[in-house]
Amino acid sequence: MLRKEKRHQQSFSQIKFEYDIYTLALNLNYTDYHIKGYKPACDPKAACFPEGAMNVNRHEKAWEPGALFSAQIIPEFEPFISYAHTTRAPNPQEIFFANEGGASMNPFLRSEKADTFQIGFNSYRPDLIVAGDSFRLKALWYHTKVKNYISSDSYFVCKGGKRCKNDGTLTTDDYGDMEYDGNIYLYTNSLDPVTMRGYELQVNYDADVFYTTLSYSNERTSQPTSLALGILGKVLHQNFPNTTQQLMLV
Repeated sequence: MLRKEKRHQQSFSQIKFEYDIYTLALNLNYTDYHIKGYKPACDPKAACFPEGAMNVNRHEKAWEPGALFSAQIIPEFEPFISYAHTTRAPNPQEIFFANEGGASMNPFLRSEKADTFQIGFNSYRPDLIVAGDSFRLKALWYHTKVKNYISSDSYFVCKGGKRCKNDGTLTTDDYGDMEYDGNIYLYTNSLDPVTMRGYELQVNYDADVFYTTLSYSNERTSQPTSLALGILGKVLHQNFPNTTQQLMLV
């Protein structure tokens, strides 16, 4: 049994400045991340690093600033712009994934760091259809850039003891010259930043006896193909599309 321990603590502070129709909200998150675990030694043929057993003890701290500026020109039109810097530390499954024991673990997996910009507006209108009802609308465009994006891939050990990615480019000769029988699933950081951008629209109407919400989103992303754990321990290939659209009515 592999022993793993994770602690993740967060603190949050916010300050708000208001002048006339303008509002500036500044916030700051502090994250303290600590994870411990054990990585067993690898099979010498598995081409892993480090090859020997090791105790993993990682402790990271991160500051996450954010800001939002808005102007309530009229209740029906309140534009805003925002920025946020966020961090996501790798979870135990990503570091200690163990389909091939120590060969599929990555104790050096780095935290993701994301910068997100948003621009949009809020709208509010009371007594739109009947007395006492309310209509709310929110529309925004966003752009997120993620450094060290975490995803998993499948690897074999090819001729010469070199790990080669199972991405559909391997030849028959490559498969015939494998030097290790296992199929190694490993979480790694993307060398290139991953971008996500799109827009969201949410409409809400509340008339006390009747309530409904309609939301729509459209996103384009450069997320790489990744692997995901399926039901009953099966590993399924999950390919993120370049464009995703979603429509919901509640």
